[in-house]
Amino acid sequence: MRREITKEEIALLRFAVRGAFGKIVDEIPENVDLTKVMAEAKHQSVVSSAYEGAYLMGVELPSELDMKYLRATASIAASNEKLMMLQSEAIELLQKNEIAYSVIKGASVSVMYNDPAMRTMGDVDIIVSKKDYERAQGIFSENFEVIGEDGRIHSEYCKNGKIIELHKSMNGLPKNEIGRELEGIFDEITENSIKCTLDGYDFMCPNAETTGIILLLHTYEHLTTGGIGLRHLFDFAAYAEKYLSEKNNKDGYQRLLLVFEKYGMLKFAKNLMDCICSISGFERNDYPWISDFSSKGSMELLIDILDGGNFGKKKPDERYISEIIVKDDGKKNNIFKRMFRNFIEVAKSSMPSVNKYPILYPIAFVYIPIRYLFRVITGKRSAVNPVKMVKSSVERHGIYENFDMFKR
Repeated sequence: MRREITKEEIALLRFAVRGAFGKIVDEIPENVDLTKVMAEAKHQSVVSSAYEGAYLMGVELPSELDMKYLRATASIAASNEKLMMLQSEAIELLQKNEIAYSVIKGASVSVMYNDPAMRTMGDVDIIVSKKDYERAQGIFSENFEVIGEDGRIHSEYCKNGKIIELHKSMNGLPKNEIGRELEGIFDEITENSIKCTLDGYDFMCPNAETTGIILLLHTYEHLTTGGIGLRHLFDFAAYAEKYLSEKNNKDGYQRLLLVFEKYGMLKFAKNLMDCICSISGFERNDYPWISDFSSKGSMELLIDILDGGNFGKKKPDERYISEIIVKDDGKKNNIFKRMFRNFIEVAKSSMPSVNKYPILYPIAFVYIPIRYLFRVITGKRSAVNPVKMVKSSVERHGIYENFDMFKR
């Protein structure tokens, strides 16, 4: 293990679990710095649940700190409402033009929480079928500001500072038979969607099977690039509470596990669940499907999640660069092959022109490192210790290698 979990992190986990899931948790450690606890809640994007949990556990925050995070919680609630209004507007446009859709991530995950207000929403994600994608792009372009329109996976739009992503597929699909099978699921996602309601807003969202696949894909993709933070871990916990626990879905959870196994995601799901059950409040007995699962990496995974923060924002430069070493995509390649392949992926996102003109790849190998050094010199990026970065990346890869992601 790289380090021990701090008492402030323990306190945060217990506050947030109490607030987000209403679970009975152990008391927080003595002499905890509550300022650090709540600052970490912001890094992990769980401010609302941590603030609520502290209140429910009878922990009094100092008045100035209490007021600060009361305002932050109110701001999050207002932002969530604006996103729901934007989502409703986008849906209305699609329905008016008879385009089937499904809301993915965002609101479709919030509905699984006991109190959806405890989840911070980031943006609006909507997926349509490939045959309707270009038409939907045209409609959104006429009604929203266009931010990015590569069309490879999704396009980005904005209104009043809020982002909406229009998808035709998902990021993170492996380039193998499993990836092609998953692509087929997303091709039919709108046909298998179900009606959901959140705070008076009605919308279509994926069924339980597809929601689980999307959560695992999305979590793995961000975990192996920047980081996921507690918000993403809690999203899977909320899904598991509703669909994968014997208590709440006794007759259906095994069918979902077979789906995950089919696509090489079951071991990753077990690692996440083992990690979740290492947190006070969650009981392994509620999840018999991990009763025979033994992993020494659950605490290492939890610490890695805490180290990264929401989308890796705690250490953005270190986590982004280490993607070149970390990301495995289910292939047992040595570190140099992995670095070369992953650098190509970084080049695709950093220099979109290489997607259209592959001849530019040699230029990318020179341009991207020079651009990084320039940003360090001008203060736009922080310098990363290459020795520490490589060591950290190798440790992270050791954790992720245990997932056997996308392997039958």
